[in-house]
Amino acid sequence: RWASGAFQLAAGCVMIQESTKKVVVVRDTDTGRWFLPRGRKDVGETLEQAAFREGYEESGFNPEPLPLLLPHRQPQSPEQKKARKADPNNMAHYLTTTEPVYITTIPAPPTGRRDGYEYTCFWYAASLPPDAVREENTGMEDEKSYVGKLLPYEEAIRVLHDPESFVVWFTYNKWLETCQALRD
Repeated sequence: RWASGAFQLAAGCVMIQESTKKVVVVRDTDTGRWFLPRGRKDVGETLEQAAFREGYEESGFNPEPLPLLLPHRQPQSPEQKKARKADPNNMAHYLTTTEPVYITTIPAPPTGRRDGYEYTCFWYAASLPPDAVREENTGMEDEKSYVGKLLPYEEAIRVLHDPESFVVWFTYNKWLETCQALRD
C-alpha cells in the first residue's frame, strides 16, 4: 500500500507501425541509452492521455490507440455491450483501446532531498500510420537529445533492457495474436 506521496503515476506506449512491423524506440543521443517513451502523468490528465502525449513528446511520432484483444478484468462499457448484442459474431466488439497492456513498478530510492517512492508506469499499445514522419523538437527542454527511431522488432528487443524489452515482447505478441484472430 502506498499513500499519495509514496507513489508516482506514469504512462508510456509501445508504438508499432503495422505496415512495416517496426517498433518505435527512443535514443538519448547524449548518453546512448535506448528506452520506450514514457513519463509522469500530469494532474487532471488520464493515464491514456499521458501515454500518448509522452509518446509524441519523447519520440516525435504521433501515436494512435492500437486496439488489441487483451485478457482483462474490466467490465465492458455500455457501448461495447450494445455493439456486441447487435452483432455477436464481430470480434471487433471484444477489442479495447483504453486498457493498459502492461504495468511496471520500480522503486525510486530515497535521496538526500526526498523520501523513496514507487514509480508505476501504465503501458498502452499504439499504432503509427504507414506514412508516419518524425517531427523535430517535440519534447521538453531536457528531452532535446531524444530521437525516436523505427526499429525492426528484433532490434528493438536487443537495444532495450528489462522490463521495457519484456513490455515490447508482450505487446508485440498480443498485436500478432489480434491480427491472427481477426483474420480467422
